Amino acid sequence: MDRPALIVVAFREDSPSDVEALLPCLVSLRATAPEAQVLVVEDRAPGGPSLAEAAAEELGCVYVDQDDGAGLVAAANAGLEVARANGLDAVLVGPDVELLHAGWLERMQARKDTQARPAAVVGGRLLHSDGLIAHAGFYFSVLRQRWLDRFMGVPGEVPESHAPTLCPVSAQLQLIRNETLHAVGLPDPGLGAPFADLDYCLRVFDADLECIHEPAAAGRRPGAALGPQRDDSEPEIAGRAALASRHPRTSFNRFIPDVV
Repeated sequence: MDRPALIVVAFREDSPSDVEALLPCLVSLRATAPEAQVLVVEDRAPGGPSLAEAAAEELGCVYVDQDDGAGLVAAANAGLEVARANGLDAVLVGPDVELLHAGWLERMQARKDTQARPAAVVGGRLLHSDGLIAHAGFYFSVLRQRWLDRFMGVPGEVPESHAPTLCPVSAQLQLIRNETLHAVGLPDPGLGAPFADLDYCLRVFDADLECIHEPAAAGRRPGAALGPQRDDSEPEIAGRAALASRHPRTSFNRFIPDVV
């Protein structure tokens, strides 16, 4: 029997559209994983009413106000701490991710790694509203010398994108087993997305555990696929440098696709 899971949704309201995206996320979680407890952790300035709190209470979710302004990774870590302390598996879900089918949580918990062990971390597949793939795990590009999203912008029907794969995975839809939380710890709040996700997965691999992309667990994000992946802005360059400094001796060869 699978261990109970705590679904953690870290949220920050920068505009009214953020709450508009949160509502279908929470509704879909209640519809597709009705037995799981859902915890909404809001990163916000103290004081004033919260529309996210009202939405969470209306849908039977637990709400926590994280008013230190430490960022979304820190907010997610507050939920991960609850899961770790209470012997639960944790599932991170992005606040704009709408789960598509019932059974996704069971598929993630059932996923084995390449050594037939329960996979330490399992990532789901994310689609844009136009049906194109937003994320199917990460790969390392030799040509661009950076991490990119596998199959990004490819139609979701492409058969090759439906195979479970050993690779780092996004925290926008990610199961972390309770044993992993104890063995590896929590994501680094000093790194922003996606570098905190990549750093955590690399730490999992360094602990001789595995991260597996499970395409049967699927979520949809609003909007259509846009333009090339990640730019050379200052935050992007700083994030790549910070990630490299944390893993100076790690080989990325296993995450380089056969055809680049």
